[in-house]
Amino acid sequence: DRQRGRSHRLATERKVLFSCNSPFVVTTYFAFEDSQRLYLVMECLCSDCKHLLQERGVIPEAQAVSLAADVVLALEHLHAVGICHRDLKPENLLLTADGRAKLADFGLSHVAAKGISDDELARDPSIVGTPFYMAPEAIQGRARGFEAACDWWSFGVILYEFLTGFPPFQGQKVAEIYRSILTLSCIAPIHKCSVSAEAADLVSRLLVLQPHHRLVGAARVTAHPFFRGVCWPKHANPGGEAAEGPQHPSVLGSLDSIMGQGLPSSLGTQPRASAAQLHQGVAH
Repeated sequence: DRQRGRSHRLATERKVLFSCNSPFVVTTYFAFEDSQRLYLVMECLCSDCKHLLQERGVIPEAQAVSLAADVVLALEHLHAVGICHRDLKPENLLLTADGRAKLADFGLSHVAAKGISDDELARDPSIVGTPFYMAPEAIQGRARGFEAACDWWSFGVILYEFLTGFPPFQGQKVAEIYRSILTLSCIAPIHKCSVSAEAADLVSRLLVLQPHHRLVGAARVTAHPFFRGVCWPKHANPGGEAAEGPQHPSVLGSLDSIMGQGLPSSLGTQPRASAAQLHQGVAH
């Protein structure tokens, strides 16, 4: 039922967040629960790429390169530890104060079980994601439980949206969006948009119907000429020289006031979590 689905998504999110250790995945400090709710205590971030697109319309290509590089590094880490996000979209890319992107919202993610066979993975028929960003094989129920190619398709859709201001596949109804994706009926072919030849080529290599013909994997994506100007060792270290990106004012105060409305009145008297509980990710 719906409540069970919410509980499953929250459990998945917690499992993923405590499995990750990357500057390009939102940091979760610890979790605790009361008799009714489970709480995840995460870093406070300023905005997300959806709002950035709403504010600016189109993201300048130099900035899009930087944000896209952040996403590539996030996916590289996730896939290395056996996690497929399955719901990659601009609103799940949170922004730090200096404009770096961090991946969030892992409720629909798939965590590959150790020792599971390819045949068992292939039996996962779940169709999950947000229609505009779903890969063709996900729409058709042909995606395996851990299918990294789906994430790279979604990355291609996001990159297209960064550069043009709108997703490539449109429709008034979900079925129409799916039809546009399955027939590659792009609202505006990327080669006809005001983007560089390198950007157009990368998007076209990512938005390929057949996953085995798609450009997938961080090693192949980072080698593409679109990222020619990225110094990957430096970019992978956000604590070093700041990357080009939007500057945002601190919103800690407003977020604290919003979050406080949903917290139990006893929160201020909650005991501090022990080291063992923090290691487990949950404090009771």
